[in-house]
Amino acid sequence: KKISLFKRKKLATVVCLLLTVTAVMAQGDRQLVRQGNKQFRAGNSKEAEVSYRKAVEKNSRNPQANYNRPGEFARGGAGPRYEPDADLQSMFLRYDNRLNRKRYILRSFALWAAVMILSTAVGLIATFLKIGAITMLVTVISIAAIIPGFMLVIRRLHDLDRPTWWCIGCIIPLVNMALAVYLLFFKGTDGPNQFGPDPLEVQD
Repeated sequence: KKISLFKRKKLATVVCLLLTVTAVMAQGDRQLVRQGNKQFRAGNSKEAEVSYRKAVEKNSRNPQANYNRPGEFARGGAGPRYEPDADLQSMFLRYDNRLNRKRYILRSFALWAAVMILSTAVGLIATFLKIGAITMLVTVISIAAIIPGFMLVIRRLHDLDRPTWWCIGCIIPLVNMALAVYLLFFKGTDGPNQFGPDPLEVQD
C-alpha cells in the first residue's frame, strides 16, 4: 500500500510539473503575439514578423500564435486577412478567430429563433399525440443550444481581446448580465489582436 501511495504521489507530481511547463509555454507565445501586435500597429512590420515567428516556433499548433504566419510581411502584405465563416458549422461550432458585434447579435438571434421554433413544434406535436414524453425533446434541444451559444460568446470575447475563460461569467448570476452588456455594446479591438485579424475587414 505504501509503494502504491508513493507511486501515486510521484505521478501527481509529474502531472503537476507538466501542467506548469505547458502553462509557462502558452504564456510565452501569447506574450510574443501581443508584442508582435503592438509592433505591427506601431508600423514596425519587421520587428512584428520576428515576434510572430518566435511565437509560432514556441507553439505551432496554437491558433493564437499561428494566425499571423511568417511571410505575409516579406511579401509586402498588410498581414493576414479575416476569413469569414463559410458554413453553419464554422458559424456556430468554431471557437477560434473573432466575431464582431453585428455577427454576434445576428447569430445569437438566429440560434434563439431556431430553438424557439423547434421547441414550439415539439410541444405542439406532444399535445396533438398526447405523448408527454416527447416534451423531453425540448430539454434536449435547449441543452444542445448551449454549445453553439458558448462558441459565439468565446469568439466575441476574442474580438474584445479577452481570454476564453471569461465565458465562465455566463453561468454566474449578475456577472452574466454585466457580461451580456459588455459583449453587446463594446467595440472589438481595432486591427489584429492576439486572436486573429479584425473581422470588420470583411463584410458578410
